[in-house]
Amino acid sequence: EWGCQWNSGGLELFDAVQKALATDALSGKFPHRVIQLLEPYRTQPTGLARTQPDTGFDVRVDEIIRQEFGTALKRQRGIGWVDSISKEMADKLDAYLKGITDPQAKLHGVIGLMQTAAFAHRTRTESNPNSQTKAAV
Repeated sequence: EWGCQWNSGGLELFDAVQKALATDALSGKFPHRVIQLLEPYRTQPTGLARTQPDTGFDVRVDEIIRQEFGTALKRQRGIGWVDSISKEMADKLDAYLKGITDPQAKLHGVIGLMQTAAFAHRTRTESNPNSQTKAAV
């Protein structure tokens, strides 16, 4: 489940990810890899598994998200990759992150966006058998 404000930059990032997946510029595994890289930074504020972020995390969260997102971009390139995608995605990610103030909300927002992108991509490829991209299993 993911949502964002209309003018938050989230829809633009989501659209860019979807276009890159649809044109095989990015592997269908890209959103899953971003989630995998960011998930360890999430904290649990309550319960037995309660955790707190490390000191300094709040001021570095944007940098951490950018770095992990960039790592996934480098490793999940598809056959339709063009170098301009890195800059475009980084700019859209930055715009989205600027609109969110809480560090954990930034992580939840990017992870939720990637979960939604993965679901939408899988659904699109499963419903369109003529698509060049096959759903990741």
